Amino acid sequence: MNDTDARRRNHWVSHIARHAHEKPGGVYLRFEGGSVTWAQIHERVSGLAARCGSAGSGPGTGWRS
Repeated sequence: MNDTDARRRNHWVSHIARHAHEKPGGVYLRFEGGSVTWAQIHERVSGLAARCGSAGSGPGTGWRS
């Protein structure tokens, strides 16, 4: 992962975390009559990241196209 990729990832992760902290019940996404809050998406993204890390994934371990 180069510096630009790392900054982009950190920005994206920080963006979700900041919104989840500032307005956890705020709507992140609406679809088909349902919605997902910032807190819910943060929990899901954090859980996925943890599972990926446990499986050995992380910066510098991915593929390049």
